[in-house]
Amino acid sequence: MKILIYDSYDLSLGGAQKYILFLAKALEEYGKVTIVYTGNYNLDNIEKDFGIKLKNVQFKKVGNYEPKHYFSLFSILLRDFLRKRIGKKVSRLSSKSDLFFFSNHFTSYIQPRPRAKKNISLCHFPIKLERLARYNTKINKNSFFGKIYLGFYEFFSRLFFSPVKNSYIQDYQYLVCNSKYTQKHIIKYWKKNTELLYPPIQMNRTFFKSKKNIIISFGRFDKRKKTFDLINAYKKISKNLNNWKYYIFIPKIELESQRKDFGKFKNELKKFENIRFFEGLGYQEIREYLSMSKIFWNLSGLGEDENKNPQNIEHFGMVNTEAMSFGCIPIIFNGGGQSNAD
Repeated sequence: MKILIYDSYDLSLGGAQKYILFLAKALEEYGKVTIVYTGNYNLDNIEKDFGIKLKNVQFKKVGNYEPKHYFSLFSILLRDFLRKRIGKKVSRLSSKSDLFFFSNHFTSYIQPRPRAKKNISLCHFPIKLERLARYNTKINKNSFFGKIYLGFYEFFSRLFFSPVKNSYIQDYQYLVCNSKYTQKHIIKYWKKNTELLYPPIQMNRTFFKSKKNIIISFGRFDKRKKTFDLINAYKKISKNLNNWKYYIFIPKIELESQRKDFGKFKNELKKFENIRFFEGLGYQEIREYLSMSKIFWNLSGLGEDENKNPQNIEHFGMVNTEAMSFGCIPIIFNGGGQSNAD
């Protein structure tokens, strides 16, 4: 049996990518598994980064679709054009497969049309189809210029790319989601029933060390993961936390613009000796720190309005569960998938 798996985001160190890698591992014994991906991730790092060894899984790169800059209408439309090309490539590959899995957030403008004998959509979170254009642009949507800009963008995007037409949701025989929170919004937005398949959790059952006064958190260096809020909160309470340390783990930063911002931010925190960043550590190294930490901290979703931006709240919270298996006490935002991950 030929099995094809495609994720709508670049292959990188993240929860959705971990999901498809463990899915591929589970399907190895049933046939030939191929993961189609975009981006520049080094495949040699999979075992180090994710703690998983794939023996009979092949990888096929189909290109990149992210321009370097988002400040011109041309570059954004170019991105959508490239996505359309990639979608067609993946669609052709799926036609040669017996089983096709599409791991997605349905935030990309162009989706591959599924053409395998059986097609399964793994939805990590749904977005209203009519909001796709506004959700994907990185400018101030509330400014006068931003409203004019988005008006032109939506006009040209709908004229040439038609997100509603190309979503292909109806062409999947099965729709699977990662949490009850996601399931609730799929029913709300798409009026479709789904199967619930929780993400893979690497539970710790044997690896423990003596605990130290360490608070630990994980996440990308961006606002949605509330990295800045966590650090600012710790700075305020650190005076009352004698002999405590705060360790922040982030994936390797690839974008040059983000790296500059990260460098400035680290310099500002030099006077706080108890705050320490770790970038791009492997799975085994992270296990070491989890085993010795007392508290796991995750505020993803804090301050977000679920009625307006439900996608900004944690959809499940894989790392929360894994941290608890190492004996860490979780302090997390009570909302989204985190509040009902049972």
